[in-house]
Amino acid sequence: MHTRQAIREAVLDRLTGLATTGSNVFMSRVYPMSRNTLPGMAIFAISESTLYATSSLPRTQQRNLNITVEIYVKGVDGYDDQIDKIASEVESALYEDVTLDGLVLDTKVMSIEVNFSDGAEQPVGAAAMTLDILYVTKEGGTEIN
Repeated sequence: MHTRQAIREAVLDRLTGLATTGSNVFMSRVYPMSRNTLPGMAIFAISESTLYATSSLPRTQQRNLNITVEIYVKGVDGYDDQIDKIASEVESALYEDVTLDGLVLDTKVMSIEVNFSDGAEQPVGAAAMTLDILYVTKEGGTEIN
């Protein structure tokens, strides 16, 4: 398994079971949120950059993985407060152990963008939190421990 996949799964595990979203957490950017899964979250990787720490083969890489945690809530009003509550729960869960049980070097919440959509059967508030996760691997994405 590529370390990137293990990191996504670790973030999913860390964010499943929060007070507000419970088990409505999915590792997919295309998961169709429905009335039954709101409030909920979707988790997916969006980009990664790599720096080479060594020059001899196999080279050691320092990687910065950007993961998006999309938050979805329903309602006509108060969705900003719901999003803020869930975002706070996400941050608290992630900051309990920024190494994700030793899998990574650091986890940081870098940004949050809040949106609103009235195109669904009920208005939906959404926010995208961007996480920056620093980890080290050998070339090919194998874990160094």
